[in-house]
Amino acid sequence: MEFTPHQNWQIFDGAGRRKYLNAAERARLLAAALRANPAVRSLCMVLVHTGCRISEALALTPDQHDLQTGTLTIKTLKRRRTVFRVVPIPRELSDLLICQAHAPSAPFWPIHRVTAWRQIKRLLEESDIRGPMACCRGLRHGFGIHALASNVSMNLIQRWMGHATPRTTAIYLDAVGAEERGFAERMWRSEGKVASVMCLPAQRPVHHLACPTAEWLRYTRPQGARARPCGCIHAMRARVLAATVSTVHRGHHPPP
Repeated sequence: MEFTPHQNWQIFDGAGRRKYLNAAERARLLAAALRANPAVRSLCMVLVHTGCRISEALALTPDQHDLQTGTLTIKTLKRRRTVFRVVPIPRELSDLLICQAHAPSAPFWPIHRVTAWRQIKRLLEESDIRGPMACCRGLRHGFGIHALASNVSMNLIQRWMGHATPRTTAIYLDAVGAEERGFAERMWRSEGKVASVMCLPAQRPVHHLACPTAEWLRYTRPQGARARPCGCIHAMRARVLAATVSTVHRGHHPPP
């Protein structure tokens, strides 16, 4: 039966400690997986990049790996009826699974669930990850939080994780710490852009720095047409200056 929020499940334990891997822990775990053998590395990457349960991962076969679209078709557990979900995976993981394949219908990892759990637990210890999040379920919850922090839509996260109802996916909205700070920083950046625009000094006209006489000529129509009326005080000054120069050239002097 699908696990719902009505069971009072939270992403924190009774002591307030989170049950999911944050972004830094995910990065450390993937770095540790690169040092492991290909089988353990590929299993860890599938758990990190798809958010599937460890039993769902162990049931995967090459037949469920679509090379053209770069996706895995995962059979969803904890459901009353058979449900499959299609989850995209990174190119490097897809290439790794090709090398991991034994036979089209044979599992990628023909090992027991407890053995797989111990292998992932060892990688978590090497990554210095300890606490309630240091388990395979912590990787699954970390996937949901990471997808939410990356602006993936709720209905897409629900589909990728195989939740029967969006109410289960909505639990991840309770994420705090660095993940929630990421949301806040995006909000602050948008507010900062508005504030910076409001605080900018009014732009001065370009012709403010131009020569008055040249600016007056700029407002004059070609072929000797009359000058355009302009409400700009600088253009008015230019016209007065031009008239004064013309008067001086004719031998007249303007009044003091």
